Amino acid sequence: MIRLPLKASIMFWWKDESGKHRQSTGRTRDVSERGVFVVTASHPHIGATIGLRMFLDAAFDAMALRIEIEGLVLRVERSRIKRRSGGFAVLSRQIILADSRQNLARGPVGAKDELIQ
Repeated sequence: MIRLPLKASIMFWWKDESGKHRQSTGRTRDVSERGVFVVTASHPHIGATIGLRMFLDAAFDAMALRIEIEGLVLRVERSRIKRRSGGFAVLSRQIILADSRQNLARGPVGAKDELIQ
């Protein structure tokens, strides 16, 4: 597996341990075909099912890309330095890639076939 450094804005949502819907934002640190690491001050719990959405701007004549991921939080890293964000690692179950102007084209990675909302 190859991890690629990528700093992109990302939105994510999950249900906390009490079942309450949560949503926050952050940025990616790196991505691979099997997951993503998100840098943020908001940390879902380990084992949480999570939905993520990011947009990659178009370069030159290429299309802008929307990436949606449904996955599982594998690891949470808390910052040891005050005023610094930690983050969390996600194992992808499903990845959806789409031209940000068109309908989604599904590309399942695992058994699930819908993103959580």
